[in-house]
Amino acid sequence: MRTCYKPFFALLTGALFLLFSPSLSAQSLFEVSVGGTSFAPSSLTINKGDTVRWTNSSVGQHNVNGTLATFPSNPEPFGNSVGSNWTYEHVFLNPGNFNYRCDVHFSMGMVGDITVTNINATDDKAVEEKLVSSVYPSPASEQVVLELSREVGPGWTLSVFDLTGQAMTKAMPLIGIQIKLDTSAWGSGVYFYQLDNGKGVVETGTIVVQ
Repeated sequence: MRTCYKPFFALLTGALFLLFSPSLSAQSLFEVSVGGTSFAPSSLTINKGDTVRWTNSSVGQHNVNGTLATFPSNPEPFGNSVGSNWTYEHVFLNPGNFNYRCDVHFSMGMVGDITVTNINATDDKAVEEKLVSSVYPSPASEQVVLELSREVGPGWTLSVFDLTGQAMTKAMPLIGIQIKLDTSAWGSGVYFYQLDNGKGVVETGTIVVQ
């Protein structure tokens, strides 16, 4: 009796193709809840090709605005219109740092940020933890502290801008692992910081002042 192995080898070949084919590698879905005056979570780190789904399950009027008109440093635009009881998804195809906001409540601190890492990069340092590990207090009043996850070399600077693009702090050298900023003269609102390694902006985030 002759045993036929062709179906087995066909299944095995197909399984190996699915397992090792880069174009078919599994991607992840990240959920963000929208409500009140916040996105939860407000900060995400994902891989290129992953999907983020925002859900506003209330009657509150909200939206997601990550357009280039509002955030010109975003590697790609995303966002939806203001409304209630909606779900919005976006697949992030470009690595980098993204900022977004709710146009209705951003002045109350309803902002978010997403870091997209390049999982196909050949550089071993392509996927790294965020340099700013925490920002406190939030909201700040007299002073805000940015804690760094590690010390950086010469040439690294910090800049902070308000929503109109006015610089509150420009190209301040990063020294040590703790940065203290005097915010007593800043008005209430949301500010955006940028970390520059001397070759370009490598990380962005938000500071909320009341």
